[in-house]
Amino acid sequence: MRKQNGILRKHLDKTRKQTGILLNDFKVTLKEEQQKFGLIVLIIKLRFKLEI
Repeated sequence: MRKQNGILRKHLDKTRKQTGILLNDFKVTLKEEQQKFGLIVLIIKLRFKLEI
């Protein structure tokens, strides 16, 4: 029983690490998307300023 618990714990740690890595990747992509969106908004604003 103790051995099984150890194996389960190791498996849980591994999955936790993987989900953590996935979450970090997601956060990074989110930040990049926000930056891209911000750039697009800036370009649109500049275009409107030039047209007016």
